[in-house]
Amino acid sequence: MRAVARASLVLLSWAIAAEQAWCGVSIESRAEPTTIRIGDVVRYTIAVTHDEATIVQLPSPGENLGAFEIRDFDLFKPRKVDGQVREEAEYLISTFDVGEFVIPPVRVLYRVRGDSSWHELRSQPITIRVESLNPDIHGDIRDIKAPLSMPYEWRRLLYRLALVLVLLAVAGAAVYLYMRYRRGAGLLPVRVEPPRPAHEVALEELDALFHSDLFERGEMKLLHIRLSEILRKYIQGRFEVPALDMTTTEILEAFSDGQLPGSSRTTLQEFLQACDLVKFAKYQPTRDEVERTFRLAYEFVEGTRPVELRDRAGTEGQDSGPEASESESAKPGEAQ
Repeated sequence: MRAVARASLVLLSWAIAAEQAWCGVSIESRAEPTTIRIGDVVRYTIAVTHDEATIVQLPSPGENLGAFEIRDFDLFKPRKVDGQVREEAEYLISTFDVGEFVIPPVRVLYRVRGDSSWHELRSQPITIRVESLNPDIHGDIRDIKAPLSMPYEWRRLLYRLALVLVLLAVAGAAVYLYMRYRRGAGLLPVRVEPPRPAHEVALEELDALFHSDLFERGEMKLLHIRLSEILRKYIQGRFEVPALDMTTTEILEAFSDGQLPGSSRTTLQEFLQACDLVKFAKYQPTRDEVERTFRLAYEFVEGTRPVELRDRAGTEGQDSGPEASESESAKPGEAQ
């Protein structure tokens, strides 16, 4: 099986090299070292070389690197090498499992100036061997031991213990219901209000965050973490996509089937990348850049809320006259 896996990696590497030679944009991936102990750090670098007429979008700091955990991320400034532009991104990664693991190919998007369509390249996979801290002559993998038989006396003891636990649980439930009755809460469940629409909650939280003092206090990372969480919760409530547990690339791939209009997907991509730069790359944005990120969040929520609600909002805006226009112009996130 290992021979088949290695042959597949070789074929994949040849295919990637042929694709790079054809498109004129080359991508290089390297890892140092390739043999480590559990907990050691590997320096994984992605380098893209292209001409000045090509625009390249490097992987995000939250890229999925398989079994490896990202400890740190750094994005270097582009530099010229032999008449071409070279851009590099560096990850510090680690894992706590033993065996051979493959850093999967990382996707890089590029397009030529004047062309609106993006093309894709993938880096070559790299195999990392992780060794145990305490290797022995028998290796880490051993035969399964035969199951132990439990004496009859222990089984009877476990049955009695389980019965005691059930009785304690019933008694605890009875005490809880009695205390609830004493407080006047009632034994039957109380009807609760239906949840608010996801876009209303998101807009309200965006307003509160925009008017907070996190920017004046210089808490850029915390500000963008909360801003990203607001939009991810909105996506989870509006589209039932588990965005809180997904990377930027996984979220964009979840909407690759045309579920979003082109403009909203572009807005979402720019918003997530702006937040990732501050959260993972230690970038310090200006106030104009922060306001632009807020505007992207507002545009995405307004452009993707249910159609009937957008139509109703547009009708109410036409009926309300100049006062509605003045109130909308003062919405947080708009240019002042």
